[in-house]
Amino acid sequence: MGHFVMKLETYLRINKIPFQLDFNYEGGPKNKTPWIEYNGVTMGDSQLIIEYFNKKFNIDINSHLSKQERAIAWAIQKWLEEYTYWLNVHTRWNIFYGDTLTKLLDVPKYLVAFWKIFNQAKVVKVLYTVGIGRHSDEEVHQMMVKDLRQFSEILGDKKYIMGDKITETDCAAFGVLSQIRWCTPESCPGHQLLTNGELKNVTDYLDRIKDTYWMDWDEILAAVKK
Repeated sequence: MGHFVMKLETYLRINKIPFQLDFNYEGGPKNKTPWIEYNGVTMGDSQLIIEYFNKKFNIDINSHLSKQERAIAWAIQKWLEEYTYWLNVHTRWNIFYGDTLTKLLDVPKYLVAFWKIFNQAKVVKVLYTVGIGRHSDEEVHQMMVKDLRQFSEILGDKKYIMGDKITETDCAAFGVLSQIRWCTPESCPGHQLLTNGELKNVTDYLDRIKDTYWMDWDEILAAVKK
């Protein structure tokens, strides 16, 4: 799953909204994933889908936040989604694309060269346009490490980002950070930070969400590996 698919599914699980996965990777109405079909409505973009369901089912898991807290939560969410996300995309699909394919996705090594020919140029172009691709590999690693350490400081000893109750921002954070921890090659310094015990409050936070809302996590992984 991608970052924003994880975000949306976490939201659905928190709010107990029934859903059925469709592994159709065509891009939907906006040529991007995730996208949904619900009672004849087809919609793309994880945030717009969440806002649609909030209105449809009268949901607001941010209801305990003040206006100022909502603004802070939104700023944290957009930082992770618009910056940390791209650092991870660059790490996985440019710097360590070979390991991502062979070690994480079990793609045969002889197909990696074909992927590079037909897909990497597109990824590099997008990353350059976004701006992340203009930096050296070492600079990207330093940015990722700084982002994760900053997130650790923001989280502190709180249960969730904004306190004792989970919010939409936690859905987004789990979507991005879970990919760095569990779906990024071990050579990545960001992955190492989330696996070597240095940022224990962050790894505990990720485990808390996984254990609470993804109780079938191991079952899903076992099915994928078959």
